[in-house]
Amino acid sequence: MDNSPDMPEYYREEANQLLAKYYPIEVDPKMTEEEKIPYMVEWYQKIHDLLVKCSIKQASIEGMVSASSARLRLGSTCYCARHNWLILKVRIVKQSSVTEIFSF
Repeated sequence: MDNSPDMPEYYREEANQLLAKYYPIEVDPKMTEEEKIPYMVEWYQKIHDLLVKCSIKQASIEGMVSASSARLRLGSTCYCARHNWLILKVRIVKQSSVTEIFSF
């Protein structure tokens, strides 16, 4: 999404600021998984709010996802299964139709 012409410039700026703040926490070997989870949830919520702020259409998201070479990180499926992903899925879908295109 960062490289899509459909995304406004402020999206890239704000998304990069969030990445700079939260990615170091994600990869910090001194923090436990339990310590990281609240930060990762916060990161998701902020990036989700940013996407909503952009008022992009579902078709635009589908096009960006189709054109993207991004993939889930190794182990993401196991992580989601272990951490009750279904509850998060319901919460995501309830918050905004933007996320409804993602299938779980």
